[in-house]
Amino acid sequence: MKKILSILSLMIFMAGCAEFEAPDRYTPVTMEANTTIKAFKALYSTGPTKIVDDIIISGVVNSSDKDGNIYRTLYIQDETGGLEVKVGKTGLYNIYKEGMTLYIKAKDLVLGAYGGVVGLGAASTEDKYETSYLDVQHMIDTHIFKGEVGEKIQPKVLTSGTEVKDALLGTLVTLQGVTYSGGDNVTIGGKLVPLTTWAVSSSKNEGNALSGNQNFSFGGTKIVVRSSGYAKFADEEVAIQEGGRANLTGILTKYYSTYQLVLLSVDGVEVL
Repeated sequence: MKKILSILSLMIFMAGCAEFEAPDRYTPVTMEANTTIKAFKALYSTGPTKIVDDIIISGVVNSSDKDGNIYRTLYIQDETGGLEVKVGKTGLYNIYKEGMTLYIKAKDLVLGAYGGVVGLGAASTEDKYETSYLDVQHMIDTHIFKGEVGEKIQPKVLTSGTEVKDALLGTLVTLQGVTYSGGDNVTIGGKLVPLTTWAVSSSKNEGNALSGNQNFSFGGTKIVVRSSGYAKFADEEVAIQEGGRANLTGILTKYYSTYQLVLLSVDGVEVL
């Protein structure tokens, strides 16, 4: 028994002294874009548009899925505009950090629209969607390359609804002094009630998470803050009185004719 204990002790000691290889250091890639995001999005025509040329775009990551309000996608922007990229993974904030430059080799990928907003992804097998997710690692590695990590994007500050333009879709903005006009009606537990939280988690609705719309007026422009029922802040009360004002920071999107804002976190809400 003493011999066995001695051998085990020696094995434990040797394991503690074992050397492990350090993980590979991150080496940023450098490429040269041959078009801008604005010009790239302009290639879209009606229906899915497959990219057949050797196009390279670049942009800085301006989004984060850390708080769960963005799902299996990220946004990048350059000086000309923003673009949604449908990377089919979660926890993207650990891989593609805010402030990181991405280079995308777009050949064989597809530009498609959802709600009238153009994004980039893979070819879809479903008629109701014009693009799908890049959910195979080989596909991601073939098309998306990580560059340097710099400072986080500073949001463009908009002080009037007239400044909200399609050219800013997919970019990080701050809407200053918007007026809260209440939430949509939703069915929770079988009852139709006004939504007073940003969304509804599954734990608050018999296992069914609900996305939520909170409505704001920016001068004469309607802004909908749309949040996922899987966001960490889904069940937080909207701490703004109807008619009250706030500054909102998030990614500007659109659903047909209605502008929407996607919060990266509830920190994007500053009550005035």
